[in-house]
Amino acid sequence: MAGRLEGAIRSAVQQPPKRGLVERVQSSTDARRAEDRLLKGLVKESDSFLTRHIDRRISLAITRRLARTRITPNQITLLHFCIGLAGAVLFAQPVRWVQVLGALVFLFSSTVDGCDGEIARLKFQQSRLGGFLDIWLDNVVHIAVFAAIAVALHREAPADRFLWLGIFACLGVLLSVGTISWKTLRHKSGAENFFVSVGGEAEADAARKPKKDWIQNIDDYLARRDFIYLLIPLAAFGKLEWFLWAAAIGGNLFFLSLLVLYARAKTQANS
Repeated sequence: MAGRLEGAIRSAVQQPPKRGLVERVQSSTDARRAEDRLLKGLVKESDSFLTRHIDRRISLAITRRLARTRITPNQITLLHFCIGLAGAVLFAQPVRWVQVLGALVFLFSSTVDGCDGEIARLKFQQSRLGGFLDIWLDNVVHIAVFAAIAVALHREAPADRFLWLGIFACLGVLLSVGTISWKTLRHKSGAENFFVSVGGEAEADAARKPKKDWIQNIDDYLARRDFIYLLIPLAAFGKLEWFLWAAAIGGNLFFLSLLVLYARAKTQANS
């Protein structure tokens, strides 16, 4: 803990001072206002509209309460993982209302997933292990959900295309998360933010290239988890096959675009 706190302080003092960084706290109202500012500072600029206005509101409310407990970010990651797997089990049942329930559980899992990073940054508990657990368990849940949807569709109407779509959807996730882990997380020590910007490596790229090109914009869009909201109406109307097609195509396009971005970055670094 002392080492992480020291690293965070060293990083902070190397940055130019920001206006409003110091808050005078003289009453419970002042403390509440300062706490609100700290929590709002956990919102990422890369958050989509739905994430910012729905997921973050719920996750920050949960984080506000969990921050006063001894629960660790890794424990929250494991909790989110278990909730997500429960959603996958529900998706595997070829019963429409059960799949809708699975979509709601999956959505709640995604919301809880935001709490581990918020707690880690708020309490200076970021770690290399936590970064790997977060990205890998998160995507194992995605793989489980995609596979479960494929199994449910095949159980309802046996057809090989459902199984192949499930395989390609899971393969796209596995290749993408493996590439991001190998190219990005392996370089991080644990003292900094583990957030992975798809269009480049977070703050460093933002400083060098404030405006992203079309490939980076598409990648950032594909990396967002707004698709989870689509699962609810698609499950309700029995159209999960549409989602599986999108996941199978989009996941692999995302992986290929990652290869293009990393190859281009390597070329630029050597030039």
